[in-house]
Amino acid sequence: MTLIPAKVLKPFENYKEGDYVLLDSVESARELWKKGFIDLTPFWEGVQRLIAEVDMALFKEKEERVLQELKREFYKEIEDYILLAEEIVKNSILSPKILNVKLITLANLKRKYKQLKAVRYQKLFQAAYFRPNSAEILKRLTNEELEIYELFSRLTEEYLEV
Repeated sequence: MTLIPAKVLKPFENYKEGDYVLLDSVESARELWKKGFIDLTPFWEGVQRLIAEVDMALFKEKEERVLQELKREFYKEIEDYILLAEEIVKNSILSPKILNVKLITLANLKRKYKQLKAVRYQKLFQAAYFRPNSAEILKRLTNEELEIYELFSRLTEEYLEV
């Protein structure tokens, strides 16, 4: 589940002005933000945290031969953050300096995410060849990677079948 940090600007539900909340969906964050109930400035701290997580995962993937374990929902969380960040940048009135910082931050997240997926994709292909349908491999994958690994495993077994 993707959690979106925000600051309450106008009271809603059980929250009062000035509270910090973790919203459990991009949709609710988007709706509350558009209606002026929340400030998403804390969200950008979440983006920085996510960049650090992607950096760490990328470092580990490059250092180790085997696939490293990721949270099942890791890619979904990143993609949710990217979508919301794009919407904020597109629909906010920001100074050029702040806009530039947010665009650079967003581009950085996208670039690192793409690198991580590329490194893991190569490892997925190798894992499916050398260790098809391995329970040990399966537990290390994101939901999206599970589908790819299972497909690669099946295709590899079919291709190598005599």
